[in-house]
Amino acid sequence: MLAFIRRNLDPAARLGEILFGLIMALGITGAVRLGREEADNHALFVGIFGCNLAWAVVDGVMYVLTALFERARKARLARDVLGASTEDAALRQIGRELDGPLMAVTTPEDRLQLHRSVLAVLRRGKLGAPGVHRADLLGGVAVALLIVLATFPIIVPYLVVPDPNVAVRVSNAASDRLACGSGAAARRWRPGCHSRRPPPAPPSRLRHRRAPSARPPPATHSSVGSCTQSRSNSGRYGAAPQRQRHG
Repeated sequence: MLAFIRRNLDPAARLGEILFGLIMALGITGAVRLGREEADNHALFVGIFGCNLAWAVVDGVMYVLTALFERARKARLARDVLGASTEDAALRQIGRELDGPLMAVTTPEDRLQLHRSVLAVLRRGKLGAPGVHRADLLGGVAVALLIVLATFPIIVPYLVVPDPNVAVRVSNAASDRLACGSGAAARRWRPGCHSRRPPPAPPSRLRHRRAPSARPPPATHSSVGSCTQSRSNSGRYGAAPQRQRHG
């Protein structure tokens, strides 16, 4: 079930659905308790679970309708652009749709090139009738399942706590903690980052080493050779005798 939800909803949609589902469940809990002051845990459980289930179905249907509305809006924009009388009018139509978020990060020349690229893509493509796709239906089912799973910890106290007043307080506390946790997760989440950051590397330990003692520079090859040759000549044969010249 969790794999199905992850496959059909992105992290931002999951966090949003959990957060708003918990807020709605908290309001439903308070409304059911006000309407049933003397009700037992079973009545509270049935009422709150029924309301959460109804909200899950409504939110799933809203997800499908939102996807259908967005697809229809894009199709209407494409028809308006292709039905423009001149190319300049088509480019202006594209600019009214796209220039809002791009004004601060692009130049007029960049936006004009983008508009022409979009117009070329629209002219090459085929316009189809907007409809509900399979991915929309799967996403709506994933939304309903996610809300039921997210709000289930709120109704568990009505099954395990015998006192209705204590069960209501425990349920409200669980709802508050889950809502705060979802809000904190939404604050830490960044678009395009689906994995956790790696833990920081531990600080390297500095090893104290003794400073190397000063040593004489190594002798070169020529000096070593001459020194060795002089020692060998003097040690083995001694000093060469001088010949006396006789007159």
